Amino acid sequence: MNAIRLQREGSSRYGNAVTSTSYPDTKETSPYLGFTYDFTPDVLGYASYSDIFQNQDQTDINGNYLAPVKGVNHEVGVKTEWLDKRLLTTAAVFSAKQRGLATYAGTNPVTNLYWYVPKDVESKGIELEASGRIGKDSRLSVGLTRLKLTGPDGHDIYEWVPRTTVNFRFDTKLAALPKLRWGVGGRWQSDVHRVGGAKQDAFFLANAFATWKFSNDLSVRLNVNNLFDKKYIGGIQYGAIYGAPRNAALTLEYKL
Repeated sequence: MNAIRLQREGSSRYGNAVTSTSYPDTKETSPYLGFTYDFTPDVLGYASYSDIFQNQDQTDINGNYLAPVKGVNHEVGVKTEWLDKRLLTTAAVFSAKQRGLATYAGTNPVTNLYWYVPKDVESKGIELEASGRIGKDSRLSVGLTRLKLTGPDGHDIYEWVPRTTVNFRFDTKLAALPKLRWGVGGRWQSDVHRVGGAKQDAFFLANAFATWKFSNDLSVRLNVNNLFDKKYIGGIQYGAIYGAPRNAALTLEYKL
């Protein structure tokens, strides 16, 4: 159970709210319900329900704050342990209905600022995930999400949100170098676009890391992001923003 009291005054962080806007105090109670059931010692089923209540900073064409988003979330899934509990898999279906979600509507020709309209949006999808150990020193996790977003007319909405994503991570130690742990990870996403705007084809980003542990208190870590220096557009909701090229960071950590 979540209890929320919302108070607001002044302008929004975007700087386009009318300071005299009437925005009364809001009190809301959001319940959460969850159930689990053990089918076997290794198979667990679960179901959950929760209300949605989320404040919004966006404003309409007149500079007035939009009302908070309200809605409901549902999720049903199964978790299974394999290989003497070394591997855990999860399969789940979920849905969410959001009423009054701020949606970009254009630029006010007078103020030259963005304005938004509230829309009812429904999302449905599936999630598949597997994580665990491969052998003594290796770990692997893989996850897939498939999503469907529809607007109040029943058609696709928010085309800039990828409908399919896959994430993975693998890390291990080498027997010859027990102080070294290294790994790779990455994310693949399906193509996205904006009606009348930019488009980004499906792409894959890879990352890598290596950690050398001098002692229990001292270690050094190297992270390399966008390993293959992929050129891609990371955000197309408001234009075309290129993602960061290949970059690296070296971190020295000491625990007191």
